[in-house]
Amino acid sequence: MFKLYLLALVCGTAVIGTRRPVPGCNFHEGNPIWKFTLDLGDKPSIRECVKACEDKKLYYPDINGVTVSRTNKKCYCTRRMTSLVPSSGWRTCLTTTVDGGLSVWSDWSVCSASCGGGVQERRRNCNNPLPQNGGKQCNGTMMQKKDCNWRNCPSVTCCFFPGWVIKKNYIDIGVKSTISECILACEDRKANDPDINGVAITTSSTIICRCIRGMTGWLPNSSWKSCVTEPVAGGFSAWSDWSMCSATCNGGTQHRRRLCDNPSPLAGGRDCQGVRSETQACNNRPCPRWSCTPVEGEGITGSYVELGIMRSEVDCISTCKELKFLKVPSINGAYISNISYTILKCSCAKGTAIVKNLNGVRSCVFK
Repeated sequence: MFKLYLLALVCGTAVIGTRRPVPGCNFHEGNPIWKFTLDLGDKPSIRECVKACEDKKLYYPDINGVTVSRTNKKCYCTRRMTSLVPSSGWRTCLTTTVDGGLSVWSDWSVCSASCGGGVQERRRNCNNPLPQNGGKQCNGTMMQKKDCNWRNCPSVTCCFFPGWVIKKNYIDIGVKSTISECILACEDRKANDPDINGVAITTSSTIICRCIRGMTGWLPNSSWKSCVTEPVAGGFSAWSDWSMCSATCNGGTQHRRRLCDNPSPLAGGRDCQGVRSETQACNNRPCPRWSCTPVEGEGITGSYVELGIMRSEVDCISTCKELKFLKVPSINGAYISNISYTILKCSCAKGTAIVKNLNGVRSCVFK
């Protein structure tokens, strides 16, 4: 007859033979985290290992755990054990209680608001060490709060538009966590730098902040967006050149204009006040009454002012008359040649001698 000893884990308790629990030791899977350990060699049972460690405690009062191997009978007494590391090859138990200890405080959280008052939190845990084997829980506060970003929110509404700015110069503020922080930083700078009237930030996830001095408008740019932080009154540009006169003689009109873009009114700024366009009379001299009837087969000798392709004889003759009247008094007629059935080549003639019997040519002298 012999006794068969069975070893099993039932609800975290080591059981042998008659399934009685090992006194004062609830085993769990894993290796211990410890300061020191005593190797007691092989033991015939878990009970013998626990008893041996209890005996050693007379000489080593800091023994507070027992570790046994699952694959052989190795027995260790653990000194100053605090917790376990998962392991399938070992089983460990605490023979004494371990009171919980508080960890260090975490860093403060990001403020819940960028302006107008927010809250930050920090925490600590009862895991240094964890309470074990009936040890006491930690005493003390686990969470702290404090006020943050209590200053007033920006006093201006800043509507950002895609693009870089037309400006005198800018002040590089650096990276900011929120857009409001960037606007507030530029408001602070404005107290000593009244030319600041705008803000620019990058469109990427990292907010690079710049305060703009003398901002007057935007330029297309996909990497930046900008806004004006105070109204900008509009200003007139210089007058444009006068337009071409509507007539070459007998009186016409011409126009000029200016724009309200120097600068454009921004952020509710006042629009330009004053006249934006002007009109004046021009070319009041009487028109000349030259007549010119082209004759087929006739040409004019002398030099020419070539005008190129024209749509019709009328266009050619009218252009030569206008050129004679305005710029080249020596022009005496029009010389027209056929390039095709529908295309005419026009020249203004300076001679007066007529050449007859020419194919595809017709001309006339102004009278």
